[in-house]
Amino acid sequence: MACDRMPGKLDLKKNLLRTLDLSGNSLAANGVKNIARALKENDGPEVLCLDVNHITADGVKALSDSETLFENNSLQDLDLSCNIFTEDASQGMQALAEVLKTNKVLQDLNLRCCELGDDAITLLTDGLRQNAGLRKLDLKKNLLAANGVKNIARALKENDGLEVLCIDSHSKCTDFDLRVLTDAVAQDRSLNELTIYYIKPNGSIRGLELSDVVEILEGFERNGLQPHVRVSNRSGKSVREMSTFAALDDLGPDGRYYIQITMKR
Repeated sequence: MACDRMPGKLDLKKNLLRTLDLSGNSLAANGVKNIARALKENDGPEVLCLDVNHITADGVKALSDSETLFENNSLQDLDLSCNIFTEDASQGMQALAEVLKTNKVLQDLNLRCCELGDDAITLLTDGLRQNAGLRKLDLKKNLLAANGVKNIARALKENDGLEVLCIDSHSKCTDFDLRVLTDAVAQDRSLNELTIYYIKPNGSIRGLELSDVVEILEGFERNGLQPHVRVSNRSGKSVREMSTFAALDDLGPDGRYYIQITMKR
């Protein structure tokens, strides 16, 4: 559905919609602005899926203006994944951060695969520090590096509501950065689940040595946390599940593996 075919006014309340799934269209900024107008006038849906829609920072700002997400009392789940916010990503995340400071209804925010860099993620964490409603934040497949990890860690120390955080490793993300994050997780009593994804190409974990990851897992255990490791091949088929990385040595030097660490209390 192209943005010029999006209805100028959506009567969400009249249709008693609870889930509005517009995934995989081409809404762009104009289409999102029409949705924003509808959200201003109706409490409408609880779940809004706008993933893969060519939405830029302008679209995020339209959703985040002072009369949309600030005052909407129904939207609990917002999926903006797989939209590339381009070089204006920081403006969009700054607007979204202002929403997070006051919105107590939104519980699940998906920003996976949006090419968010450290500056944009840092702005988002400013809102996360003051947020009391968000329960799950998905930041997988972004350009997370040292400053972004440190700012997420700082936000976790002040936020007492987030329960699930999903991130992944990046070539700029070192073992020290991840220790900063895992130390913060150990201190944050509200966070029940942290999922970190790694890629193990050609016998090594990108940005990490096996011994470093083992230390991270041992740190979880010392703090009473329960790490679980799942290894899958390129097709997504699980090839190993374990509670330690020591067994990764016998996977062999060839092949590409996706490694998921899930920490649960």
